[in-house]
Amino acid sequence: MKNFISRALSELGLARGQRPTGLGSILDFVGTHLSFLWDKNRYRFTESEASESFDNASLTLESDALILFFTMERGFLSLALQSQEEPDPRASFSIDLLWRLLEGDQPDSAQLDERYVAFLRSNLTEIEDRFRLPRYQETKAELEALQRQRAAEMFGPLPEGKSG
Repeated sequence: MKNFISRALSELGLARGQRPTGLGSILDFVGTHLSFLWDKNRYRFTESEASESFDNASLTLESDALILFFTMERGFLSLALQSQEEPDPRASFSIDLLWRLLEGDQPDSAQLDERYVAFLRSNLTEIEDRFRLPRYQETKAELEALQRQRAAEMFGPLPEGKSG
């Protein structure tokens, strides 16, 4: 774990003492549970941000296929994924939507936990494949449909004439 933290801080251009609480929590979780991301140097640290308020932080990891956005907000750790093929920087999808796409059911929470770690470990190659061309456009359309479905389940259907 010590080597992992040193690598992360080095790749992010942070000194050893520059480890805000929220970012430290993300690094601890990723280092403890997601070490398989470093098999064959598939992923690298590319960005981090930390806020004094509420120990909020974010960490970005990238591979040739995916961008992984880890966010700690008010103690809630989440993960969103984006294709390297996607030109819109806002077009990422939460891990619970990917679960729903591949597993067929809706998890109780989007909080990143051991269940999602096992899901990623088992499905990372499939996810990476779906986020590359030529499959990405189809995957994106499926995930956008699931987003609309989830919103309707949570908040009710959109009024006629409105689109999501």
